[in-house]
Amino acid sequence: MKKFRYDLKHRHATWLELFFDLVFVASIGIVTHSLAHTHHGHIEIKQYLLYPIQFLAIWFIWMTHTLFANRFDSDDFSHRISSLVIMFLMITMSVFLGNDLFDNYNWFIGFYMAIRIVLASLYFQNLGALDRYRRF
Repeated sequence: MKKFRYDLKHRHATWLELFFDLVFVASIGIVTHSLAHTHHGHIEIKQYLLYPIQFLAIWFIWMTHTLFANRFDSDDFSHRISSLVIMFLMITMSVFLGNDLFDNYNWFIGFYMAIRIVLASLYFQNLGALDRYRRF
């Protein structure tokens, strides 16, 4: 049975987890930057529509990975590689964030789905570990 970091008495964030969070802070910065650009003191409707779409997509990716790391992180090679792959995909997806999302939505959706597939594979790798959470 794998030994998870969740079971450690004094668990703290690893350097990879901190760098992972920093990638998401930069992505949120790109998204919020589009709200800073006003035209004659007004924010366009397009900006109001784009912000929640982009923010929620980034937040769901971060939240899913954070929940996985809190429950199943064993600090092994596969988890580190998966986190690095997600970070790379997130950085690449950030190129398509901002006011040009409607022009590049197919790339945004493609990278979003690739990240979700990596996250789903992490959960599928740890299906056996879910037994410890069942209370039947």
